[in-house]
Formats: sequence, C-alpha cells, structure tokens
Amino acid sequence: MTMLRPLAMGLLLGLTGLSVPALAQDTSAAGDTILVFHATGSMWAQIDGVPKITAAPSGKTGAAQAAPAKQEPVPEPATQPRAVATGMATLEATDQRGGPVIKNDLVWTVRHGASGDVLHESDAGGRIVVELPRGVHDVSVRRVSDGATAEGEIKLDGDRGTLSLPIVVELNASLTVPESAAAGSKVRIVWTGPDETDDYISVGPANAAGNGHANYTRTRDGNPLQLLMPAEAGTYEVRYVSRKTHDVLARKSIAVGEITAGLEVPVKAPAGSTISVAWTGPDYHDDYISVAKLDAAGNKYINYTRTSSGNPLKLLIPAEPGSYEVRYVQRQSHKILASEKIDATAVAASLKLPASAAVGSKIAVEWTGPDYRDDYISIAKIDSPGGSSLDYKRTRDGSPAEIKLPDEIGTYEVRYVQRQDHRILASKKVSVTD
Repeated sequence: MTMLRPLAMGLLLGLTGLSVPALAQDTSAAGDTILVFHATGSMWAQIDGVPKITAAPSGKTGAAQAAPAKQEPVPEPATQPRAVATGMATLEATDQRGGPVIKNDLVWTVRHGASGDVLHESDAGGRIVVELPRGVHDVSVRRVSDGATAEGEIKLDGDRGTLSLPIVVELNASLTVPESAAAGSKVRIVWTGPDETDDYISVGPANAAGNGHANYTRTRDGNPLQLLMPAEAGTYEVRYVSRKTHDVLARKSIAVGEITAGLEVPVKAPAGSTISVAWTGPDYHDDYISVAKLDAAGNKYINYTRTSSGNPLKLLIPAEPGSYEVRYVQRQSHKILASEKIDATAVAASLKLPASAAVGSKIAVEWTGPDYRDDYISIAKIDSPGGSSLDYKRTRDGSPAEIKLPDEIGTYEVRYVQRQDHRILASKKVSVTD
C-alpha cells in the first residue's frame, strides 16, 4: 500500500496537467480550485466510501471540474469630500478696556484652533467680518503705530460669532495739587499724563465714578492749568481722567473751605427805583447782586448787576411794590452767600389832558411821576396791555408831552407807563370825535 500512494499522486498530477511550481500561483480569484496535499496521507481516507481527495464543497471532484476564467476586480466609486461648515465671525479691537473701537492701523491674524494654520490675515480697521470654519480659533491683533497687541479666541458654534479684544497700554499720570482752597476759587494744577484727546483734570466727591465731577478742565488747555473748585465747602478729589475710558489715572485730595459775603442795603426804596449797594465777597467771575422774591431759589431773580460793575453798584428795584431780598450770589451753582430784606414802596403818577379832541389831532398831556429811564406817556385802546400803544412820548422829553390821537372815532386811554414791566401808574380816558 505504501508503494502505491506515490504512484497515485503522480497519476493525479498528470491528469490535472498541474506541476508542483504551478501551485505557487495566485489562486485568490473567486472560483479557483485549491488542491491541498497532506504528507501524512490522510487525504486518502474515505468519507462515506469516497476518498477525501476527490471530494469538494460543491460535491464535484476537483479533477473533473475545469478552472474558471480569471475576472478583473470592479473599482469602487470615488469618495466625495465632506463639506466644512462655516460661520461669519465679527472681530473688533478697542483702545483700552471699555474704550472706543479702533478705526484703522491694525493687523489681524486668525489661526485654526487645532492645526495652527493661518485662516485669515489682513490689514484692516477695528471691526471686520470674516468667514471661518466652525470651531474654536485663535485670534490676534496688532496696532501698527505702537506695536501694542491683544490675543483671544473665538468660538463659532453656529452661523455667527463675535469677539472684542481690548488693546491695553498702561497709562500713567501724576498731579501736584494744593492741600486746600476756597470754595469757588480756581487753583493751579501741575500734571503729567498721556494727554490723549479730551483727557481732563476734574474735581469732585472722592467716592464719585470716574466720570462724576463738579468741574473739569481739559489737559489740552495747558500745564499747569486752572481748575475751578466746587461752590460748597468739603473734602474733594482732584483727578487725571482718561476721556476714552473714564479711568482715573491719578488722584489727590483737596480741602475746600467756606467763603463769606456781606451787603449794605437800604431798608426800603420806591418801586422801580435804582439803589446803591455796597458789598463784600469773593468777586468771582460772573458773581452778581440780585433782587428777588422772598424764598426764591438762588438762580431766580427780578433784576441783577454783576459784581464786576463795581463797589458800590447800582441795582434796579422791582416795579411792583412789596417785600424783596437783595442777595450776593456766587455764579457757580447760584449759591447765595449773603442776603438782606428790602421793601419796595408804591410810586404815584398823574395826568392832565382834554376830555375830547378831533380824530388825528395832537393833544398836550401834562404829567407827574417818577420819570424813570424810558418811562413814557401813551395812548392805547381801553383794556389793552400796558405795553400796547397807538402813539407815545418818553417822559424824558418833558411835560407836557404831545400825543397824536388815532384816526378812528372812539374812546381811548392816555397812560403814564413805567418802562419796567410796562406797569401803568396813571390813566385817563379821551374821546376822539369828528
């Protein structure tokens, strides 16, 4: 038996036309037959009376079945690249935190958050809109004029995203301020600082916000500069303030002291007359002496005269009789520094004229009265306001005054009119006839 097996193997190789080297060829194509020889001779064992070597999975013998033709592999379809989702990113840069958006002179760079690749780079203004892939990306901006930079990242979850970067440059300032000053006075301030557009030196309460102040002066007005102190006494703070951010760059405390004033006023005077007032006080720019109703606010008055007009000065008393108050008023905040009561007494006037006269004629009117500046004798319709007239003559032109009558027949009124408030001091009727 052992001698027959090599012989049978040779016969089988001859029948199939195969040689041993042929077994090394590629047999991976679908449908190729593979012959496997086992050195132990187990392939000659039988299954249901059939030798294993002649059995095949299809039930056909390997010797009887011809090898099918080899087929070329079918190429797979090309894969389409996936679309990358993008969004519009709004980028802006401000000058300092909370400052204005920078208008130009900037260089923007945007890098991919994962790869670091440059997605956008441009010279542009302080606010730009660029299209970027969705995700987190690094953003940097540089100001060309001084090389100052800012960095941040923008996260695009949807169609739009916004990033604001402040370009922060350290700003320094200093102040030289007197320890104390009189309320309402001007003090000399020496300062150092960036002196940027509209920066200012201010004075205000120590706990006020950066933009809270009583008075201020722009740094462009000089160095040193003059700063007006508050009208009310107290402890205040002088500050160097950056206008674009309202940041306080330097501060100094100052004590503001009380100021006083005094008045010499007659107890009474004729209504509408002019009195002489002697005064003491700081005589600050635009301070004034006023006459007002009792209990009226400092900025409420009937007449006034600036302290710059002299000392003593002239003050016009109201035309209406009554009790009033003469005041020294500090122009800043209209603060009343001194006050004195005065009574305005009634003044009288009289008229003498014909009872009637022809239309268009002239009549002589004799009068008495205070003859204040610009007082006048007028003719007007009955019940018309004091300032209404058909003809008039100033009292300064003398008595009698010559008045022309209207060209229409009727009854009219001749009046003595006090120029202040057009107050009628006296009146008489006249008939205008044919």
